[in-house]
Amino acid sequence: MNTYVFITEYLNEKIVDNMFKKRGNWKKMLYKDLKPNTNPDYNYIDVAYPEKYPNIFSYKHNLVNKIKQFEVHQISNKCKLYLFMKKKYPKICEKYMMEQYEFNIYKVYPFRYKNLFENGKIWILRIVFGGGGTHVYVIDDYIEFAKRIKSLQKLDDTIIKNQPTFVLSEYINNPLTFNNKKFHLRMYYMFNASTQKGYLHKYGQIWTAKKDYVQKDYQNKNIHDTRFYSTKKDYYFPHEFIKLYSNNVILNIYEQLKELFHYILALTKAECLPESKNCYEIYGADIMITEDFKVKLIEVNSRIGILTFDNKLLTEYLMEGVLETIVDPLFPPKNKQPKKNYFIEV
Repeated sequence: MNTYVFITEYLNEKIVDNMFKKRGNWKKMLYKDLKPNTNPDYNYIDVAYPEKYPNIFSYKHNLVNKIKQFEVHQISNKCKLYLFMKKKYPKICEKYMMEQYEFNIYKVYPFRYKNLFENGKIWILRIVFGGGGTHVYVIDDYIEFAKRIKSLQKLDDTIIKNQPTFVLSEYINNPLTFNNKKFHLRMYYMFNASTQKGYLHKYGQIWTAKKDYVQKDYQNKNIHDTRFYSTKKDYYFPHEFIKLYSNNVILNIYEQLKELFHYILALTKAECLPESKNCYEIYGADIMITEDFKVKLIEVNSRIGILTFDNKLLTEYLMEGVLETIVDPLFPPKNKQPKKNYFIEV
């Protein structure tokens, strides 16, 4: 009988336990029962603060949902991902990513970027090592850009002082809307470091802005900031798109996503921790779609919060996909399981 430890703040633990139970070859182990010689076969944790579970990754195990990131971990770094993609796959970068510039906020000279605002483009300024929408600004003219840089340089902010790297990215000013609101897709990308294979989950979440979209009032985050907390309820892709668009439109979006993540996989560099024989990690990729149905990658996030209003459906999608794709091949179920094919190999 195999043993697993499952620690979560986001998923439905009862549903997950039932998934293991149906397979007939698993026994649950609680964190409090972990001892130096009681090493679980599978260790899963998705909490916001793993430091609350000391030594959770120090036990030897066959499988864990954490990989060892190389010093330059390209895909979850807002600026490195763009730079490596542009260098190695320039056509793919141009197709799926927006023009971008990186600088140290304390060393930047705004006038060097003045020409970027001469053709009417809108830009978004954001800190690289941030999160939760902190220090994200939409800017539509050079004067506002120069003022924003000056104010950030004077701001007494520990986050900026410790990590002063910002990026200036071209803003998507022709977004596809959902319920008249700007939105982005949270797609889930999984990397299996044991096999060096990558997978894209075929379902994603739709996160919207709070208010209807207009091409103005760029400082109004209720219009331009798309987040889980400004979305009224759980919406899923392609479920909602099926009601609005043809099969050809949806298939075209999928084909673009598969091509994009094929190259994301090519840039993914990681290996397992010394304590792990096998390992994987799930990333949250933020995707926008333009009004002409072009896919654009905003960023790829590690250490993600799996946010949802009702976690039952997302638990089914994610964990059944993980079990089928990663766990079952290593620990074949005693009881035959129906194929769900939630993850698509890229």
